[in-house]
Amino acid sequence: MKRYLLFAYSKHYPRGGFNDFVGDFDNLDELFSAIENCLLNDNEVVEYLDTKEQQYICGSNRFIKPLNEVARRWEAQLPNR
Repeated sequence: MKRYLLFAYSKHYPRGGFNDFVGDFDNLDELFSAIENCLLNDNEVVEYLDTKEQQYICGSNRFIKPLNEVARRWEAQLPNR
C-alpha cells in the first residue's frame, strides 16, 4: 500500500466505502494531480488519508486548493524519517 489513499464521490450519489476508492499514491504531486482529475469528472467531494502520519483530510471542489496548501505546509514541517 502506498502512503496516500484517495476517495472521491458526488455528494448526492456516494457509492460508499471502498466503492469510492480512486487509488493510492506515494507523493503529494501524484495525489493532487489525481484530485484535480476527480474534480473534473463530476466528483464534488474528495477525501484522502496519509497512512504514514494518520492524517485524514476531506474537502469539496470549492475548498480543495486551500486544503492542498495546508497539506503541503503540514508535510514540510514533518521530520525526515
